[in-house]
Amino acid sequence: MATFKDGLNKSYSLATSFNSDTWDVTDLRGASIQVVWTGANATDGTLVPQVSNDNVTFDDADTPPPTLLIAAASGSRTCGFDLQKLSVRYIRLVFAAGTNTAGTLNVRTWGLDKNLGYK
Repeated sequence: MATFKDGLNKSYSLATSFNSDTWDVTDLRGASIQVVWTGANATDGTLVPQVSNDNVTFDDADTPPPTLLIAAASGSRTCGFDLQKLSVRYIRLVFAAGTNTAGTLNVRTWGLDKNLGYK
């Protein structure tokens, strides 16, 4: 059984664009991001994972997951990062609201601790 560490667990409004809190993934070998949204009143919001080594300059992640379109009033998506192949220190999500004026996005992250491995 894998040993996981909690990361982010936060809700954001879909009515405005935002950058999520950053997640330091230094001690992780793998990371998973789950997003669940409800109450969106438009279908043109986009969510992009970004990465950084200095927690100042962020770029779109080169590896999956791709940009996620909030294309329904509610939905969810879970994506993973193999941090042994993607050498970064920080991950965040960037949301562009489009024409949304309502709704909530919940972000939850987990990571596989590289020091603990599997049990």
